[in-house]
Amino acid sequence: MRLEQLVLYGAGVDDRLRFGSHVTVFAGLGAPDRIELIETIVDALTGRLSNASVVFTDRDGRRIFADRTGATFADTGLSAPGPAVLLGRDPSAVAGMLTLTAADLGLGLDQTVAHVTHQLESAREALAGYHTEHVQALELADALDRGRRHLAALDAQLATTEDDRARWRWQQNRNKLDELRAELAIARRSSGASAQKILASVDALRAAGSEWADLAASVTELQDRMRPLPQVSSEDLARVAATPDQPPTTFLARLDAWRAAQEAVRAAEAELTEVSRPHPRNTDPLVEAFARLDQTRLWAAHARLTQAAQAYHGVSAAAEEEFPEDTDAERAVELAHLEVVRAQHQVDQRVRPGAIAAAALVAASILAAVNGLWFLTVASLAGAAALIRWLVIDPRRVLAAAGALEAAALDRRGVTSWLGMHLRRLDDAANATERTRFEKVANNWVIAQVKWEEVAGALSADDLTAHADDVKARAASLDGRAVARRRDDARVQAESAAATERSARSSLSRGLEHFGFTPASVADLDPEQLASALDRRIEAGRVARSAVKLASLRGREDVAAQRLETLLGRLGFTDGALPARLDRAIQAVNSARQSQPDNRTVEERTELEAEIARLEVIVSRTSRPGWTDTEDLTVEPTDPAILERQRQELSALIGVNADPDLVAIENRYRVGLGQVRELEARLEGVGRQRPENLEARLTERCNRTAAMDGAEETMPLLIDDAFVSLDLPEKASVLDHLVRLSDLSQVVILSDDPVVTRWARSRSGHEPVTLFELETADVAVEPAFSHR
Repeated sequence: MRLEQLVLYGAGVDDRLRFGSHVTVFAGLGAPDRIELIETIVDALTGRLSNASVVFTDRDGRRIFADRTGATFADTGLSAPGPAVLLGRDPSAVAGMLTLTAADLGLGLDQTVAHVTHQLESAREALAGYHTEHVQALELADALDRGRRHLAALDAQLATTEDDRARWRWQQNRNKLDELRAELAIARRSSGASAQKILASVDALRAAGSEWADLAASVTELQDRMRPLPQVSSEDLARVAATPDQPPTTFLARLDAWRAAQEAVRAAEAELTEVSRPHPRNTDPLVEAFARLDQTRLWAAHARLTQAAQAYHGVSAAAEEEFPEDTDAERAVELAHLEVVRAQHQVDQRVRPGAIAAAALVAASILAAVNGLWFLTVASLAGAAALIRWLVIDPRRVLAAAGALEAAALDRRGVTSWLGMHLRRLDDAANATERTRFEKVANNWVIAQVKWEEVAGALSADDLTAHADDVKARAASLDGRAVARRRDDARVQAESAAATERSARSSLSRGLEHFGFTPASVADLDPEQLASALDRRIEAGRVARSAVKLASLRGREDVAAQRLETLLGRLGFTDGALPARLDRAIQAVNSARQSQPDNRTVEERTELEAEIARLEVIVSRTSRPGWTDTEDLTVEPTDPAILERQRQELSALIGVNADPDLVAIENRYRVGLGQVRELEARLEGVGRQRPENLEARLTERCNRTAAMDGAEETMPLLIDDAFVSLDLPEKASVLDHLVRLSDLSQVVILSDDPVVTRWARSRSGHEPVTLFELETADVAVEPAFSHR
């Protein structure tokens, strides 16, 4: 709920007080003016001012005009819930709900603990009184509601009392007529008959009535359970009723087998599609580079290097912990030694094959010279020389250069050999056996690095470890023969699964002949559709059997009703519904039996016939439409004078007790509860000028709502100059917090504080703040309040 304007109608010009939709500041109001304005707003909202109206918007943004006569929607003119529905008509409660003062927040007060404690005890006593008032008001409202419902029932009873009394008299005459008819029928049938025959006749009536009532109840119960059926012939109904009540014993197992086969087909087809799809190039260049290498050699070199590195670091860990390495110098030695091992590996690979090849070429040149083939001789010798240079001399030169670099690095480190550098670190940490083991492990580690470089070049073994799964997957996709094998296996699996599915599908139709299915009718039917159709036919069979049973019961009911009609007709009960006639006949026969009609003389029977004729005329003339088909009255209707006296007494009692203003009573309780909580918080913060969590208290107060028209509405918050005692930064912070809270609830600030005025001026053009200055001096805006 957000106030838009307050209108005070005068003899000449109307006074209008407008409000902004978020934060409204009325500046320049002294304490008397603020009190008067708040009282005017509260009296207008509670309908206490005859010359005032308010315009506000509800939670849905609909504008509502309201005054003391009611409220209407501005766009439709239809009746709307007014402020009194939301807030009640008690001005003190409404003022407590809407107004916020410095005392409510515990600001600017210099009170002792004893003083606040006394206030808290008084507030708790008042809250207990509000609670008792609320309970009593609820009880009174409930009693008044029950009284009004009883009054409405009395009015309805008074409106029909004359008709009910006429119906009661007609009912008594008809019952007397029924009794006389029964007496006459029994007297005629029992002339010279014994009492046993009379009793048999009555028992036959009871038996026929009981049989008919049981059949009618069974028909009604069965018919209520059944839904409407289409028109079908009895032959079709009997055929559907012959449908078994359960599916074949093995049908569900065969259906599960088909479902499993169908799932296998989908899985095999998905696998075939996956292996048949070309694999795209991996976006990671490392994965792509590793995948295009010889995988056998790659993973063998990776495993060798990994194991060698683990072994090396395992045996050297203790020494490294005891003697930390000289990082730069030892790294230079390690790199130089790695080059030596790499060059030595090239020598081991090339020198022997090069020497053998050169010797073979020299032998060939000799043979060519012997045979006079000088050109071939020269070519062979040149080839031998090239091979010796490429495979023997160059690798040895590279080895010598690497050895020289290693020697220089070892000299800078102050050792004679790479292995000596490591063994020197182990001299004090290991025995001879461990040094021998370390020598072997270190050599293996360096050789493993060289082997890895032969296979992977500059690629890192750690990168391969991090991307192992992706590399294997990409390598498999690049292996044409492996992909072809997977494709063939997937195709065979898909064909086998399809054959199994076809076999499982064909087996589903076995044993369904009694359900109206044939192999031809289910050949192209989806098995899930077949299962659903089978369930529907089983259900149709159950319904058909119920329909057959219902038809049988209806036939038996018709026969029993006809037999009962015959018995009742003999006793003269021919008008009205059959159940009512049966009850009347039983009562009349019981009464007639007590009169011993079999002992009546001819004259008495003649008089009985005359009385019956007279009552027939009375009953016929006094009958009204619908009486014969409605349930009989069980008690005589109350005298209208008594009903009227009860109505007057109840109406007078309701008139004495007016409806309590539940909304106002609830609001008084809520205000009292808020005061108790505020005093409890103030008691904890006695002595502090600014209470803790002031913003949280303001947020809680702005979130206060009340129910109107089935939903919660927020209420405007009227702040009566509550922040005077705060210093400038705190006051600015609190006012800025109120701007943020105005998205939830409308905030109206009444103040004569110049600081609040300057703050409102600085924001009225940029933020949702509306300023109305009444008697404020023209003061410049201070930098502390500049727009942020």
